[in-house]
Amino acid sequence: MILLLFLLFSCVWGEKHVCEMSACESLKEGKLFAEEFGYELVENITKTYITKLERRIRSLEQPVWSMSKEDDRWLECSKGPCECTPETKSISCWQRNLPSLPFEQIIPHDAYVIDLGINKLTTINKDAFKHLLFLTELDLFDNELDYLPESIFDDLENLKYLRLHKNFLADLHKNIFWGLRNIKTLDISFNRLTDLPEDIFTVCQDIVMLHLSGNRLKNLPEQLLRNMKYLEDLDISNNEVGNVPLEIFKELSSLRRLNLADNELKELEKEYLMIWLIWNI
Repeated sequence: MILLLFLLFSCVWGEKHVCEMSACESLKEGKLFAEEFGYELVENITKTYITKLERRIRSLEQPVWSMSKEDDRWLECSKGPCECTPETKSISCWQRNLPSLPFEQIIPHDAYVIDLGINKLTTINKDAFKHLLFLTELDLFDNELDYLPESIFDDLENLKYLRLHKNFLADLHKNIFWGLRNIKTLDISFNRLTDLPEDIFTVCQDIVMLHLSGNRLKNLPEQLLRNMKYLEDLDISNNEVGNVPLEIFKELSSLRRLNLADNELKELEKEYLMIWLIWNI
């Protein structure tokens, strides 16, 4: 197919609209083009693979802080660089200029809130939040995260609020949110996402607020929002979405706010979408 396309566009047309390149010349040029294109394609695939591998290795090399069940766990927690508040069972590492998780920080197993917002984290070890079964709120916004391991949130079955906005995430594994069965608020806005796996939110059936704005999304899978009957606030603004499958909204019976501004939608499609939403939700 690539070779045929090249032959079609590589002809030098004469006055009588006849291709003046011979068949052999066209074939030779076509082979050179195919080889060059093939090398470039392989090179791009290799670069992508190496980048992903490098990020995965980098996450494995990240330090993991220690979790404690000891009686003095909150006292020990306060000796680290983060601020620990036993009354609210919260840990704030907010705006500490951290390039990685502080390995000397003790994390009580019964922590409710961990705030890692506004730091310089680029990735996190897959075991960073392991066994934190009581955690309900996790802030990772405004960092430099470009990779998150597939299993990083697996143990956070009671997490209700996860904020990942303002990072450098270009893709997310389809299973990354599969441990978040009780999630209510999920903010992954202002990253670099170009697409989302269709089943990435499958277990997030209790979600109330989902923000995807400020990414580079071009398409929305038809089943992306299935079973989200409690979703009230959906923001997909500031993306590159050119077409929205109407079926994507069919189960959103609680939807109160929908923001699709600053996308590639045509005016007629916007009007049709609004009419459909009025009659079906």
